[in-house]
Amino acid sequence: MAELKSASDRQKAVDSYLRAANVGAVTLVLFSIFDFYDTVYGPADLDSALSIVLLVCVVAFLWAMVHLFRHRDADEFTLALWHSGVTAAFIALIVWALFGNMITGLYWGLTADVQATESAEMQMVDYWTAPVCIAAFFVAFHIKRFRGH
Repeated sequence: MAELKSASDRQKAVDSYLRAANVGAVTLVLFSIFDFYDTVYGPADLDSALSIVLLVCVVAFLWAMVHLFRHRDADEFTLALWHSGVTAAFIALIVWALFGNMITGLYWGLTADVQATESAEMQMVDYWTAPVCIAAFFVAFHIKRFRGH
């Protein structure tokens, strides 16, 4: 990272970093709402307006993740935020890999889904791996951010 010239430049870098974190979290929530809508109402026939909103969300999310990665060392606080988020995402990945099948089996048992098969269970675990890890990242990131430690 290039040396920042003054405290105001440093503060601008931190503000930009935190703004990117907010954008990433909001787009993750929007993706979750869209996925819930898609699950409840079946495969959605996207009209042009919703397609554009979804495309904007994808671009914003990708920008946010790239910005968070490239500017994670803007100062010590942002680096600590990054580390807490990445640690939580890694732990979520390990837990999901170990217990994801049990969680989906429990879900299907509680909802009495008799058509559930082993391959469908694995597809569900594979489908939810990235969202679970990214959600864990942003939850830990913002908990650390708002607690201030």
